[in-house]
Amino acid sequence: MVSIAQRNSKRDVVVPVLAAVAVAVYANTLHAGFCFDDNFAIINNGDVIHADASYYAMLFHDFWGQNISKPDSHKSYRPLTVLNFRWSRIIEGSLHPMAFHLQNAILHSVVTVLFYMLTQSLFETTSRIRGVKAGGEHSRAVLAALLFALHPAHTEAVAGVVGR
Repeated sequence: MVSIAQRNSKRDVVVPVLAAVAVAVYANTLHAGFCFDDNFAIINNGDVIHADASYYAMLFHDFWGQNISKPDSHKSYRPLTVLNFRWSRIIEGSLHPMAFHLQNAILHSVVTVLFYMLTQSLFETTSRIRGVKAGGEHSRAVLAALLFALHPAHTEAVAGVVGR
């Protein structure tokens, strides 16, 4: 069984490496512009571009900024994502796509690190339940997190801004 101090020292090394790998794999998107749905969900969305737009009214709008009760509404309801887009625009002060792409890459790195911590905990718990001192839980968790960070299934969610 690995002591807490040993586990923490391994995490101190692995966490920044995993975070860096997760950001680096999508570094090529930082200079990309907005595309496809980004234009409708961000650039043309009043909930995102108007700083004085009501936060309360946002709760009654779809992902594209339209009143969700209207017949032509897409009915996609993602108020936390729209709120996140708005805060990104407010923090950046403009609608520069690099800020949005960087935030997606950073969020991907945070999720990768959380995935690593979860898998390490699951591997350790499984070994403890089985009563096996197999070791290697840390290595398996790192490998799983690397696969998660690098897996192409996440490309659309990270490279496309609206995938957030």
